[in-house]
Amino acid sequence: MTKSHIINKAATHSVVHKQKLTFLWEAVERAPIGDIVEIGCYKGGSSLVLSYSAKTHSPTSRVFVCDTFKGIALAGANDNHHKDGDFSDTSKQRVGDLLSSNGLSNFELIEGIFPDDSSHLVDTNAISVLHIDVDVYEGYKRILHWAQERLVPGAIVIFDDYSSKTCAGAKQAVLEYFEGRSDFELHLFDGEDRIPEPSWAVFKG
Repeated sequence: MTKSHIINKAATHSVVHKQKLTFLWEAVERAPIGDIVEIGCYKGGSSLVLSYSAKTHSPTSRVFVCDTFKGIALAGANDNHHKDGDFSDTSKQRVGDLLSSNGLSNFELIEGIFPDDSSHLVDTNAISVLHIDVDVYEGYKRILHWAQERLVPGAIVIFDDYSSKTCAGAKQAVLEYFEGRSDFELHLFDGEDRIPEPSWAVFKG
């Protein structure tokens, strides 16, 4: 299947805009050798893009697809819209079936609140692409601190929620984490959700 076919199919299983899905595909293309970690997959559309791009461009990479499969967790006072349990209309089996039915076997589904309950199941210290899509402050904060010792030089970290008006806590967590740091090259974009510009960082090592 072609890149455009996969992205169009993925868009029917995701709330991530096609422009961002295309960015995910291309991030795998240009990232260094390593493993791919997605935290927050919802119905699996973005997981399909990452896994298929890895199959095509980085066949030795493993794709860890992590989610509670019960909706958002760790929402708190820093979050302006979402609450625990939002986006719960999914399941581990649904995501697994989507990936498998498209000929993919390079993925592992990891269930639980991340990193508290499930990070021990992500057995890699060589992350080349990290896609964070958990919507809330505390989730972003914990994931970024967990990942910092596991990124390979040149790794691409993507913040799906940075420009979303409903995810103010996610943006706050990103800004706090990267304040004063010189070991990342930042590409952060503010804008309307309807014109989605991906926000991301490159780990310089």
